[in-house]
Amino acid sequence: MKAQELADEIQKPFKGDDGRRTIANDSHRKQYLEIIERFNNPEDGHIWRNLFSIINQIRPYLMLSVIDSPQSQESIFTIMKVEDEIKLQKIAALAEDPNFDRIVTLGKEALEKEERENNDIEFKKKLGAIVEEILQKELNDILNGNTLEAPLVRNEQGGQDLILKINNLPVYYIEVKSRWSSDRSVLMTTLQHRTSYQEKEHYALCAADMTSFLERARKHEYPPFEQIECHLMFIPNIGELNSRLKDATLDNDSQVHIAGGYQVIVPQDVIAEHGISFRNFIDLLKGKIKKMIV
Repeated sequence: MKAQELADEIQKPFKGDDGRRTIANDSHRKQYLEIIERFNNPEDGHIWRNLFSIINQIRPYLMLSVIDSPQSQESIFTIMKVEDEIKLQKIAALAEDPNFDRIVTLGKEALEKEERENNDIEFKKKLGAIVEEILQKELNDILNGNTLEAPLVRNEQGGQDLILKINNLPVYYIEVKSRWSSDRSVLMTTLQHRTSYQEKEHYALCAADMTSFLERARKHEYPPFEQIECHLMFIPNIGELNSRLKDATLDNDSQVHIAGGYQVIVPQDVIAEHGISFRNFIDLLKGKIKKMIV
């Protein structure tokens, strides 16, 4: 039997006005799908399309017919709306990858982590801007020509998030930590710990207790500052508290010591005992600035 005759015999059930448009329960469903798959082969796809022209004309119906659940059909319709060919190719390649589920899970986790980090940074910028604005307003009479700013600082050389500056000179350091889960403590890195006791007279830890905003926790979506202010606690003596660990963390080869890369836990009880409100912290900063300028 010639190739075309064989092809005509295979696609006979689909011929004419009464031709079938479904292969959902067909015993040869797998073979039909393999034929349809060959239509897109860059080397000989045109040959297969010519041989099985009837199947080629109704292949969208046949493809959809094997999807027997409404959820699966909805997923297919969603994919069909994608117009970007490169994106479609990526979807197809991903669907064939044996690590599909793991790739999707890890990809989502990485994206959410990035979103959390970006939202944390934006909150710290906002906090710095608010501190700066309040101090400028309330110290306007004594600032005169002196400049005051509290920019976000993100670099590997510092151990803080915000630096309060007068005339571009650092006068106070603020490290901001947000706690989104009640089972987590506030942690300070090695560099933050060391900076805190080295600059203990002008260094504070800001602990933002965000556990009341559980619905926003997954992406660290911060509500307006007015809602957050009462959840902020500032520990201006964190450097003094951290000093007790200093000797054990110094890089001293003549003594047993803790290696770099350690983290310091700041328990909630310590925050509750030594923390002050945002308003009281602003007053503390005002007092320090006045001593410098006046």
